[in-house]
Amino acid sequence: MATLALILALTAVGFAESDPTRVGTYESWGFDRYEQVELPATRTKVALYFAGNNHEDTVILVHGLGQSGVSDWQYLVPRLKERYRVIGLDLPGFGDSKEEVFEPSPRIYAKLIKNIVDRYGKGDIHVVGHSMGGAVALWFAGQYPNALKTLTVVDAAGVLHKAALFDAWSTPPKSGGLFNRALQYAEANINQFKLKLLDKTNSISEVLLAPAKYTFPFQQKVAMQLIDADFSKVIFDVKVPTLIIWGNEDYIAPMRTALALRRILPKTDLVILAAAHVPMKESTTSFNRSLLDWLEDPRTKANVEQPPPEDAQDGECKDQNGKMFQGDFASIIINHCKNVVLDNVRSSRITIDGSEVLIESSYFEGDISPTVTIRNSFVVITGSEFKGKIPLAIYNSRVDFAGSLIHGTPEATSTEDDPANLLYSISKKTVRGRSTILHGYREVTKEP
Repeated sequence: MATLALILALTAVGFAESDPTRVGTYESWGFDRYEQVELPATRTKVALYFAGNNHEDTVILVHGLGQSGVSDWQYLVPRLKERYRVIGLDLPGFGDSKEEVFEPSPRIYAKLIKNIVDRYGKGDIHVVGHSMGGAVALWFAGQYPNALKTLTVVDAAGVLHKAALFDAWSTPPKSGGLFNRALQYAEANINQFKLKLLDKTNSISEVLLAPAKYTFPFQQKVAMQLIDADFSKVIFDVKVPTLIIWGNEDYIAPMRTALALRRILPKTDLVILAAAHVPMKESTTSFNRSLLDWLEDPRTKANVEQPPPEDAQDGECKDQNGKMFQGDFASIIINHCKNVVLDNVRSSRITIDGSEVLIESSYFEGDISPTVTIRNSFVVITGSEFKGKIPLAIYNSRVDFAGSLIHGTPEATSTEDDPANLLYSISKKTVRGRSTILHGYREVTKEP
């Protein structure tokens, strides 16, 4: 327990942004005006920053963890205020905003953004959030879907189930490509006890604070609230066009969060930049161009998939390591293989037995049931969709779903007499037009 608590505590600290303090003044960051106001959500003084007040539409900038606060946007604001009214803020407890006693959760911070929109917003409202601020912006868009025109999420932290986040953070980061992600998730195949602990404990804060009654700095409390938050309560209510911007070398906010969001949000555009966790500083020109172009013309793609063509070939992996599948397949058989990757695959039938497999951004639909069969395997599935009378049959396996959609009869996850360990993050199952949100850990011996 102590070891696990230490890992989780270090994880929370790891959310902190690159700048421990900030340099400069609001004018040097591109803003024209600054004021402190008390808003109902937190009843504390909040520092607000304004620029481009002569423009019709409004962009609200929500920063991530770290005392740099609103100054994280200093390379964007001068460009943004040429076209938009810009409102930045230091969230309570950060920058020049006061730290008071309140619940520093995504829900409360989203309510604070709503206070700002109601009091200062004009024209179309565009909300842009980075890291923790990206998570807050997502919660805001789900809780108040009619309060904004577009949403931009930049390397959003949290969002996935806390056990999935623990998987991503409990192994050394591996840079570059799908194969390294497959290796990382294989190394993070944590045992059933840890999964049960993370899911059954009321909160990570409880794990950390109960044994020793320590008092953590405010930002660590915010980070723990972020990890504890159940985003499945609001994320499927996000309806506005959403731009997702991600750094391809981000080890704080895993890439699978971006892929999960792209699948489950109805209208999205994904931009991947050569950057780590703070692309507006690390890839400034590309970031500014991507955001400004998209705000002018929100190009989004609906997730409308089709089965593979009738002439698609079969694929097979047998006793191999590191095999990759991409494109269309009639069927794929994976037997006793390790570090297999299915990337942007369309297939009518998949069989996985005794293997370790990473599936990303793929679509499975077929007339033969089950569409996908998984036996005695460890499989990580992100941003993928399954359709069929029985779209999934899982036997004696561990399967980690994130941002995945399952369409089928109540036998959607069938396990016969062999148990399966299933971890869901912001996923959904639809049966005869009725949807059930899936978010949490389950050990099952029959359809959950």
